[in-house]
Amino acid sequence: MIRQKQINSSIESVKNAIFNCLPTPTDNLFKLTSVIDQPMLEQLRRYITTVDLSKWQGVQQGTLRKVISWDGDTVIEELHLVFEGVTGLINQQLSDCPLNFLGLQLWKDSDSYHMGYHIDNSIIDVAIQVYLFDSPADSGTVFKIKEEEYLIPFVHNTGYVSNYVRTTCVPHKVDVHLDSADSNRYSLYAVWSKSEKIEQE
Repeated sequence: MIRQKQINSSIESVKNAIFNCLPTPTDNLFKLTSVIDQPMLEQLRRYITTVDLSKWQGVQQGTLRKVISWDGDTVIEELHLVFEGVTGLINQQLSDCPLNFLGLQLWKDSDSYHMGYHIDNSIIDVAIQVYLFDSPADSGTVFKIKEEEYLIPFVHNTGYVSNYVRTTCVPHKVDVHLDSADSNRYSLYAVWSKSEKIEQE
């Protein structure tokens, strides 16, 4: 059952995080804090601990990253509605042309997951990643800005918004180092684009 009152509350929480974003050394990357409100986070934690393992899909064969892109009538559908609900603010704050919400993924990264420096799919104009629950701070995302490394640390319910509407993507990488092999690194990743569909990489 979709909880519209909770969705509306969570939309306001994400909007506040965007309004209060913090600068970084580049003007197309901003840090976010206190992104999702507590009731939605608690619902998401319950979902993660109870969801059938078959819901998790591998990004590529043998990868240590698993994703859930959609699960109707659950907190995943609610989160889609939440991030779709901030599209107007994304357009107002970050873009001089209309952007479309393309979707959201819940990521689960296992210990030793690695992705070297790369740039995102060119179809992505704005992206938000929100770190969830507990993981070492150095398992965040490292951006290369003017040949210097800049870490967005992994801190629960924080993250970043990247804006590539008028510029090219900042190269970034991730190395996941967890306390135990059976631990996981969870995050949400939402994207907006001038296009209406996203092509899989």
